[in-house]
Amino acid sequence: MNCTWNRCASWVVSALIATIGVTPLPAQRTQSAEAMLQEAVHQELVVGELEKAIEMYRAVVAKHATDRAVAAKALAYLGRSYEKLGRKEAQAAYERVVREYGEQAEPVQFARARLQALFAAVQAGAEQAAGGAPTYAMVLGELPPFRVQGAPQFDLSPSGDRVVFHRWIGDTLLGTRLFVADRSGSLVRLLFEPQPRAWRYNPRWSPDGRWIAYGEQRRVGNVSRISLSVVRPEGGTPRVLLDSVLDVGSELGGVFWTPDSRGITYAIGSDIRTVDLEGRQVRTVPFRVRYLTQLTGYSPDGRWIAFHERNEGSEQDDEMDVWILPAEGGRAIQLTHVPGFDGWPSWAPDGRSVYFVSDRGGSLNIWQLDVDLQSGLPRGDPRQTTHYGDASILYPRMLGAGTRLTFALVRRTSVIHVAPTDRPVEARTIARGRSPQLSPDGRTVYYVGEGTGQEGIFAVPAEGGEPRRLTHPRPGGPFLQPFQLSPDGHAIAYFSRTGAHNVLSAVPVAGGTARELIRLESREALVPSWSPDASRLAYSHGNGLYTIPAAGGEPAKLAQLWGWDGWTVRWSPDGRYVAALAWTAPETPTQQNAVFVVPAEGGEPRRLTPNEEGDYKEGLEWHPDGQRLTYMYYAGGGGDGTRLAFLDGRPTQLLVDQPDPLWDYVGRWAPDGRRFFFISATRGFQNPWGLYVYDDGARTTSVVWPDTAANPGSSVPAFSRDGRTMAWSVQNDVRQLWVMERPADPGSRPYR
Repeated sequence: MNCTWNRCASWVVSALIATIGVTPLPAQRTQSAEAMLQEAVHQELVVGELEKAIEMYRAVVAKHATDRAVAAKALAYLGRSYEKLGRKEAQAAYERVVREYGEQAEPVQFARARLQALFAAVQAGAEQAAGGAPTYAMVLGELPPFRVQGAPQFDLSPSGDRVVFHRWIGDTLLGTRLFVADRSGSLVRLLFEPQPRAWRYNPRWSPDGRWIAYGEQRRVGNVSRISLSVVRPEGGTPRVLLDSVLDVGSELGGVFWTPDSRGITYAIGSDIRTVDLEGRQVRTVPFRVRYLTQLTGYSPDGRWIAFHERNEGSEQDDEMDVWILPAEGGRAIQLTHVPGFDGWPSWAPDGRSVYFVSDRGGSLNIWQLDVDLQSGLPRGDPRQTTHYGDASILYPRMLGAGTRLTFALVRRTSVIHVAPTDRPVEARTIARGRSPQLSPDGRTVYYVGEGTGQEGIFAVPAEGGEPRRLTHPRPGGPFLQPFQLSPDGHAIAYFSRTGAHNVLSAVPVAGGTARELIRLESREALVPSWSPDASRLAYSHGNGLYTIPAAGGEPAKLAQLWGWDGWTVRWSPDGRYVAALAWTAPETPTQQNAVFVVPAEGGEPRRLTPNEEGDYKEGLEWHPDGQRLTYMYYAGGGGDGTRLAFLDGRPTQLLVDQPDPLWDYVGRWAPDGRRFFFISATRGFQNPWGLYVYDDGARTTSVVWPDTAANPGSSVPAFSRDGRTMAWSVQNDVRQLWVMERPADPGSRPYR
C-alpha cells in the first residue's frame, strides 16, 4: 500500500471512529484520547498547521500510551506530518509504529508502506546521482485481456524489438488471431489467416527468436480439439506438433521452450512432457499438475524449472508460492513462504536469481530472490524491484544481458452504479469500489473499497455523498460477493484472512467495532449467509456446513460432505433450509459438484441435481418463492447456461442459455421473482461483460448494461427490498506492456 496524502485522508478520518482489534477502554478515557487525535488530524489535514499537529500528535502518544490503538495512529500521523515537512524524524516515527505496535494492523500497514516509499526515494536518488536510474518505456498500450492467475496472452521477442499477441477481430465466431507488432506497438502483420471457430492463445517466442509456439482450440461439432503448433515470426504455414482431444498447449500447467530452442515443454495431468520440433516426445518427468499450477520456464543452464502453485489446502486463487523443480525430475524446492500471492517466476539471464510477482507489499509488484544454482535453495530475502501502488505488475521477464526488465501493467478502476431497476439507463456513479449491496430501503449502498488506502467495506448514500468506512480489513470472500448485509439492514458479516486463519466478523452498519464470531484455521473462499430473521449465520468449513448465532456463541454443525463451495452457501427465504454447492468425492472428470439443501436445524443433505449433470456448477441463488434455486452449469462440449433445481425434487430445467457466442455466467433474482439479472460475455470469460435480464413471464432476454466498457469482474446487481432500486459495479482495466531499463555502463548496476 503506497499511500498518497489525499488518498489516505479517508482512512485517517474513519480510523478515528473505529478501533481495530483491541479491548475497549472506559468510555471517558477513550473519548478523551480520540478527541485529542481528531483535533490533531484537523490541524494537519484541514487547517494545514503541521508544526502544531506534530505537537498534538506527540502529546497524544505521551498521554495515552496505554490506549494502543490511538497511540499507534498518532505515531503514524506524526510520521506523515514530519514527512510532509521533509524532516528525517518521519522514518523514526514509522519504525516505532512497526516495532512497538505490531498488533495494530492498519497503522502498521500504513507505516510500512511509507517506509518502503522513503527507501525507494532514497534508492532512486542514489541511482540518479550515480547515473544508474532506470528508464521506463511503454511497448504496447493495449494488451489482450488476462487474469492474474491466467497465462499471458502475449510475448516479447528475445531481442525485445517485437511483440506477439492474440486479439479478437471482427466476427467472434472466427475466434482469435495472432499478430506481431514492433516495439512502437504498430501492427506489423497477421501471422496467418484465421480459421472459423479456432482460438489461438499463449504465444511463446523461442529463445533464438526463430519460432513462435502457440496453443489452438478448435470446435468440431460438440468436441473441442486442442493442438500445439509453431510458426515463423515472419508468418507462413504453421507446423502442428500435437493434435489431440487432450488439454495440450492450454494455459493450464504452462507451455515454454527449452533453452536451446529445440523443444517445447508443457505440463499436463501427472507429467511434464517435452516434444521436439517434429512433435516427437523426447522427455517425460512425473509431476502432478494441480489447479492453477503454472510452470514458467527453464533456468538458463536447463537444470531447473520454475513454477508457482496454490498453497496446499488453500481454496483461494490468490494464495500462491514460488517453487523450482529439477528439470530431470525430483524433489521440488519451495522458494517463498509468506501468505498471499507469490507467482510468475522468471529467471535472470545468469540463473542466479528469480524475479516473481508478489502482493506482500500491498500491491502486486516484482521482487527478486537470489538462488543457489547448485542446491536450488534461496539465498537471503527477496528484494523489491518495482514500487507501484496504483497498479498491478505482472509477468516479469529479463531481456538481453540483464539490463531490461519487461512486465505487464494493469490499472483497474471499478465504480458503483445506482439506478431505478426499470430504467438502468439513468444510472449514476456514486463511488469507486465494487460488489455493492443495498440497504432494505434503498437509501444506502455498501461496497468494497478500491484503490490505495481504500481497503475495507464502506457505506455511501445512494444519492451520492461522502463514503463512510465500516471496516479496515479487506473481506476475504470472492470478487462477486465478498460480504453479506443482514436482511434487517443492521449489520454486515464477512470473512477476513489473518495469517493462516479465516475470521468471521459482524460489524454494525451504524458504525463501531467489528465483533469476531469465530476464527477458523482455513484459507478457503468463504462468505457467510444470514438467516431471514438475522439471528444466525450459515457458513462452510472443510467438510462441514455450520450455523452460528449472530450475537456470538458456539457453532452448530448441520451436515457433512466431502467438501463445500464456501462462497455458495445460501439460506432459504423462509428460513427452513440452507443450500450450497458441494462435493461428495474428490473432483474427477465424472465427479463434479452438485446442488444440496440441508434443513436449517440439521439433517441429511439432499441432492437436487441429477448424476447426469456431471459437469461443474457455480453461482447458486434462491428464487424469492423459496421453492427453486438457480445455478450456472458448464455443460459438456463447451456449453453453458443457467438451470433451475427444485426443492420438491422434480427434474431440473434450463432457464437461460443465450446462443453462441454469448457465454452466460452467474446471476440473481429481482425481489419480484420474475426478472433474473445475470452477466454474460460475448467473447468468453476474459473479455468484456454485459448485464442482461431474463423476464420469466415473457420468456425474453434483453440487455441492461452493454459490454463496451466493463471487463471481467463486473458484479451482478443488488436490489432494495421493494425491487425499485438496483446497484452494480462496472470494472475497467488499462493493460500495457512496459520495459524498465537500466543503462549498462560501468557506473550502473545491472539486474542480476
